[in-house]
Amino acid sequence: MLLRWTERKFNFDFPVELFEPILMRLRHAPMRFRAMTLGRSDESLSSQAGGRWSIKENVGHIPILDRTLWTRRLEQFLAGADELVAANMDNNLVTEAGLNYQPVEEIHELLREERSSFMGKLDQLQVADFSRSAWHGRLGKPMRLVDMLYFIAEHDDYHLAHIQNLLESS
Repeated sequence: MLLRWTERKFNFDFPVELFEPILMRLRHAPMRFRAMTLGRSDESLSSQAGGRWSIKENVGHIPILDRTLWTRRLEQFLAGADELVAANMDNNLVTEAGLNYQPVEEIHELLREERSSFMGKLDQLQVADFSRSAWHGRLGKPMRLVDMLYFIAEHDDYHLAHIQNLLESS
């Protein structure tokens, strides 16, 4: 049983120099999501057991966040903002996207494109940029840019684990 994402606690006490392996996790996430869905039927990928998100919706949630929340927060870090914008916890963009009616390959392509765009922005940064800090309201603590990237990598892994659970229960 996965601990709900919103119940997770984070300690951002690692050195900023760990940004490179974290970037590697982010860069390879699209391939990991794709590998989990290879050879699966559209029906199994679109199934919404118990009113929960389908596998397609779990995958499609990632590029939606890359485009909306993560990119916006990156811009805030670079602009020197004091506080990061809050996440839309309704996740209505996932529902509105109609992901269950799209071929899974289109969702994977969207994920690849959005993550590539996000990584392109990160690749232009200097080491000192990863130390920039702003307040994260829901967590109630300051977050460095490197911490946000770790947070994103953990979020990717959370959804990968959730997909694995869905695959095992179908």
